Amino acid sequence: EFEYSLKKDAVKETPVGQSGGYSWTQASWGECNAPCGGGTRAREVFCSAVDTFERVDDGLCDPYLRPPENETCNASPCKPRWNVGDWGNCTEGNGTDCTQFQFRNVFCEQTLANNIPSLVEDEQCNELGEAPQSVKACDEEIEDDFMVEDESSPKYHSGPWTGCSVICGDGIKTREVTCYKKTEEGDVEILEDSECIGNKPAMEEPCTNEDPCEPADWIISDFTACDGICGLTHMSRHAICTDGEGNALPEEEEDRCDQDQTPPLVEECEESVPVCEFSWFAAQWSECSSKCGDVMGVQSRHVFCGSMAEDGTITNTTEENCKEELKYELTQECNGTEECTGNWYASSFGSCTEDCGPGKMNRRVFCIKDGEPISPTECPEDKKPMEETDCDNLCEDAS
Repeated sequence: EFEYSLKKDAVKETPVGQSGGYSWTQASWGECNAPCGGGTRAREVFCSAVDTFERVDDGLCDPYLRPPENETCNASPCKPRWNVGDWGNCTEGNGTDCTQFQFRNVFCEQTLANNIPSLVEDEQCNELGEAPQSVKACDEEIEDDFMVEDESSPKYHSGPWTGCSVICGDGIKTREVTCYKKTEEGDVEILEDSECIGNKPAMEEPCTNEDPCEPADWIISDFTACDGICGLTHMSRHAICTDGEGNALPEEEEDRCDQDQTPPLVEECEESVPVCEFSWFAAQWSECSSKCGDVMGVQSRHVFCGSMAEDGTITNTTEENCKEELKYELTQECNGTEECTGNWYASSFGSCTEDCGPGKMNRRVFCIKDGEPISPTECPEDKKPMEETDCDNLCEDAS
């Protein structure tokens, strides 16, 4: 057996509310410690009795349900600004009367996040004017020398601009501008505008929405006539997106017309139209002559001139009864669907080896895939073209 001893004040009596329940209570958030660049704000969180709100030991509340005591605030980046380092030592004169100089670092910085300044490209500070001087003669006094801004002095903070107040034409955009200063504790104190030195940044400025304000709508033509055109089963019309004066809008501005309100442009003819006396008819395309997906082939079909009866029966007739310029194509290029290893290609045969009498002719044969020669074993051996053939140049008798 073991015995344990505890200090008298180490054991506390657990307070019990009327319902015996406890929950986390949080105060309101404090001020953000930075006007921009990702500051933080805090609040008090404690455990209390549900019924009486009496503060109790934090161990009585579920630690996994404890609300956060800190959060990020004013996360938008601060404006860039120039900053400088201290002047360095004078350059050595080596016992001469040459001018000696001092140098210092000059850089553009911006507080982007976590309230910590970061180095950025100098171009980001171009709007602030010329950079502070980075070199001077040792005995030179610089007037209005660059001074790092006193963080505790009152200054203005400009928030982000709102969107333009109008959806088309000219309007205004606004932003919040606040006078503030940082306290010694690092918090932010909001001040009256009169306590900030200098001109207050503009809180509104003009803006223009590029979308024009003139109304735009569809205008439509009449439907084409069905009469007088044999075989025609549908009629059509044309729609144009225009401004209020009827001028057609460029294609890139057609979204100003409601696309869901585009009128139907094709409809069936109200009355049936007789079929043409003679028309071209075409069968379906044949399979591709090439089986390989990377080899071009050809498809063909049967095309004929005929006439169609009311019951749909088609009667073949001579091609002179149909217009030649309307005849369907008989062939078209195609590719196969199979993945082939390779295909044989052969050049033309060369000259006969004998000028007079029997001889041989030769040609080059390649196994090709994707436009490149490959190993002959990748092409079917039984379909390889002949590389050599007989020839016979008949000669006149020399007698």
